[in-house]
Amino acid sequence: MVYTAYKVLAPIASFLGRDDIASSLSVENLDENYNMQTETKFMLEALNWTAIELAEEHFPLLFSEVKTTDQQCCVPISGFTKMFYRLIRVKDDSGYDTTFRTFPDFIKLSKPNSQFSFVYQYLPNITGLTVQFEMDSRVTQRILIFGACAVYCLANGLYDEAKMWDARYQDAIFVAKHNGEKDKRFKNSPLY
Repeated sequence: MVYTAYKVLAPIASFLGRDDIASSLSVENLDENYNMQTETKFMLEALNWTAIELAEEHFPLLFSEVKTTDQQCCVPISGFTKMFYRLIRVKDDSGYDTTFRTFPDFIKLSKPNSQFSFVYQYLPNITGLTVQFEMDSRVTQRILIFGACAVYCLANGLYDEAKMWDARYQDAIFVAKHNGEKDKRFKNSPLY
């Protein structure tokens, strides 16, 4: 699922009682001269941290691409198309899984000047209001909103509100992971 940052930020601002920010986040207002308020920057950072957490811990994003090793049998991590997080699998040019070692800046393989197919987990990187970012198809806008509201409230010392938003966020994650399956924590409730 592809999202655009400002389209997710507008409801976040509304839920947080900042209708002034929500109303300014429209495509007509967002040009290169748009002056982002400090609160909008904080909300954008909260959205980015939420998206990263979801991709790291709950709904991984995978990407595959072919890279060529250098003379030292290395491929620099900075050369990957997406924001690299974790290497999942490497196949050689014959299609066989091959061994590798991951270092902070590069991946070491067995053959110099050879092509390898990499499958890796990547993270979203929301750096501006008009940035489009991908999430797993199970991640709804509601999950992003609840998570960003929780992060924003926590960062601003609004602990009761953060707890409320986090509970909604965790419940929405549970539902997304279990495809609408009923939560077993409430199986004995007469309301369930």
